[in-house]
Amino acid sequence: AFPEIVPGGTVRHINHPNKGTRRNPQRIVEGSKLLGHLRHQAELRQRELHTEMAERSAINNALEHALKKLFFFLHDLVQQLNIVKPAVEREYSAAGDVMFSGLVWQEGFADYRTQSQSAGALVELVTLSYQLVSPDRFSIKREGAGVERLRTALFDYGLQFTCKEFKNERSYVERAEFEISGQVGVSARWKADFANGVVVLESRNLERLGSAVTTLRPEAIDNGLLDEFGRLLLRQMCEPGLGR
Repeated sequence: AFPEIVPGGTVRHINHPNKGTRRNPQRIVEGSKLLGHLRHQAELRQRELHTEMAERSAINNALEHALKKLFFFLHDLVQQLNIVKPAVEREYSAAGDVMFSGLVWQEGFADYRTQSQSAGALVELVTLSYQLVSPDRFSIKREGAGVERLRTALFDYGLQFTCKEFKNERSYVERAEFEISGQVGVSARWKADFANGVVVLESRNLERLGSAVTTLRPEAIDNGLLDEFGRLLLRQMCEPGLGR
């Protein structure tokens, strides 16, 4: 059969089926195996994402709850200690021949930080800092390379000191005399690690001079742990008037 030849400029009309016989395009592709497989995979992935979001939200809320509880405890604790100013029966050793003792609480401060509003505005950091003072002052002498080693250690501990250097004719430091004040600064930072669902405690001069890092599960930060931390801070098991 040959195609029909029509004069130039003539419009050819195509007969369309009745509207009643037209099929919905969406129903036409329902039988596609590929689309059906992809649709199933998408549904599974959406369920996984919903579950992951629910789990992440629960972890984040647990971390924030733990940090809020911690902040309220520390804020109240330092308020009382700033009034009582108790003795802290702890000794700090530095450079082998410096021993801080007879320390007394001077002043403390607790604070917190939240995320940006776009990130959820969750509490992500709680900080504690306080000063311990002693009537003692220390004078230490060092020679040669020992001068810089001691200077570095004192900087790392955050101790207040002055240094008088004695140089030779070639401006080389032969020896030095350090005067160290009887004051120890202590700090602790509890940071929420949202990715791993834990609280990271970074402390400085808490139990001894120097830094330490500890990881805690949010559910571990309960009243018992907070009281234990308070007694650790003061190095007291149960002092009269402070209770347990």
